[in-house]
Amino acid sequence: MQEIQNERLYQAFITGAKEVMNNRLLLNQINVFPVPDADTGNNLYSMMNSIIIYSEVKESLRATLASISESAIIGARGNSGVIFAQYIQGLCAFEAQSVALDREQFILAAENGVSYAYSAVESPVEGTMLTAMRIFHKSLLKYNDIKISFMDVLEHAYLQVEASVNQTTNQLAVLKKASVVDSGAKGFAFFIKGFISGLKGKSISLEHHELVVNFEMNLGHKYADVLTPPKYRYCTEALISGHEKKFKHLKRNLAAYGDSVVVSSGSSYSRIHLHTNCPSEVFKSLSENFEIKEQKVDDMLRQYMQQYQRKYKTVVVTDSIADLPQFKIDDGQVVVIPLEILIGDQYFMDGLTINNDMIFEMGNKLGNHHTSSLPNIHKVKKMLVDLMHIYEDAVIITVSKKMSGTYHIIKMAAEIFGDRIQVIDSKQNSVAQGLIVYNAIKMLEDGYNALEIREHVEALVPKSRIFVSVKNLDNMVASGRLNSHLAGVVKQLKLYPIISIDTQGRGVIAKMIWGIKNRKRALLKLMLEAMRSYELDSFAVTYVDDKEEAEYFVKEAEKFLGIKCEYLVQCSSIIAAGAGKGAFAVAYTRK
Repeated sequence: MQEIQNERLYQAFITGAKEVMNNRLLLNQINVFPVPDADTGNNLYSMMNSIIIYSEVKESLRATLASISESAIIGARGNSGVIFAQYIQGLCAFEAQSVALDREQFILAAENGVSYAYSAVESPVEGTMLTAMRIFHKSLLKYNDIKISFMDVLEHAYLQVEASVNQTTNQLAVLKKASVVDSGAKGFAFFIKGFISGLKGKSISLEHHELVVNFEMNLGHKYADVLTPPKYRYCTEALISGHEKKFKHLKRNLAAYGDSVVVSSGSSYSRIHLHTNCPSEVFKSLSENFEIKEQKVDDMLRQYMQQYQRKYKTVVVTDSIADLPQFKIDDGQVVVIPLEILIGDQYFMDGLTINNDMIFEMGNKLGNHHTSSLPNIHKVKKMLVDLMHIYEDAVIITVSKKMSGTYHIIKMAAEIFGDRIQVIDSKQNSVAQGLIVYNAIKMLEDGYNALEIREHVEALVPKSRIFVSVKNLDNMVASGRLNSHLAGVVKQLKLYPIISIDTQGRGVIAKMIWGIKNRKRALLKLMLEAMRSYELDSFAVTYVDDKEEAEYFVKEAEKFLGIKCEYLVQCSSIIAAGAGKGAFAVAYTRK
């Protein structure tokens, strides 16, 4: 084979995508860089699945490649997904005039892919997926000079990619410490392996997974003629599959949750739409009877307020990990980017389509611990474009970048707007991040712009602290936030850690206590120690499920500290899943 025909090239992409998807769990398990959040497999799965679902063979090679490229961007999630999508975009971006690619054209396309991938990363790091991509192109050039077939060139280049993946263990200290290869680089190697199989005419079946259909449905709700707030807050959509007979009762069942119910059913799938105040209850009901393939929730009240009751020229944006009461979010007209939670094979939107009771109930039922997924850069860009049509500028406050790749995704999405959007790493999470956001809201009320708010917030970040008490360490171990060996020792000694976050934004153990009954006293002692060293400005409390215990702690803290609690709020589902039942936290800011 000296050239690749249109249809065979498409099949090679599909086979490569399936090879990656079949190794999702392995890629999750070895994911320790840039953060050990076990989601590389999930992120690559999402992108590859999008290629399978959305792309198709077109009448020309150029159109086929455009279809593949667009599909990759739509499904991109996480650092690895975005980088890979950019690589595919570059691979498919050159001007293909013919109906087939010869070996020289393919090598040029691979070079273009490497260029695109590197340009997408703020601080490129070798020993990652980027290195594997570069080695692939370099090897193609090397073996192309030898008088062998095009397929042999590809096979030799693949072997070099595998060798480069094995070398990543020694290139990054965190990989060497964990004795694993880079998960993103390994994902790229899986793709090349499948891609070559597809070129040979071999097919691959998806193992243990069904194709997740994620059709985008842009209903384009507009309220030009509506001068009063909507009756229900959330425009809620889902694509579900299940037994055809159950679809007949969907309209009647969904009507109990709201109005504007629309159900379009086929033999295997059903698209639902409704307006509701309780999307999490809707999705809990759906999950008990159907397999949820795709979900979408729009905050119609926020849209209405932005159009007709906008208070400020600047908008504050944060992610769903920031624990802040809804009334404070609404008062500041804050925009919240929901992160995603994967339980089994189903994604849920943190703070919208799942709540804390659901995450434990579903986890126990399916026998799976949750994993979280980063926001889709394509969707974040679209959201920012929409906001910048309404506001002069924006300030975005994210969860610590040492704990999540959310900061990097949002930073990349915001680059096209320059100084109009200021992206800040809170170096915190949960209620500490919420307090920082709340301070930004206060500055909005005083008329400050994004640049001025950024200056204030960055000065506040090192003056913020959180202390988290957990009753059970199992969830922290399962989520990768605590070493399993350390947890075993702690259990044997009947010790309980109080978790905090250091000045760089990393999780640390602040204190070990004997017996869970002593935790409130220990938390109060830590707060009093802070007060002796600094003048505290504010504090707030969050909890997973035990509101009564949290309320008791608030009363005690107010009595001993002599200042009023800013707010008490239930934490996000992502925080709940990591901390476990019975956990609660206190955070403060100092002057």
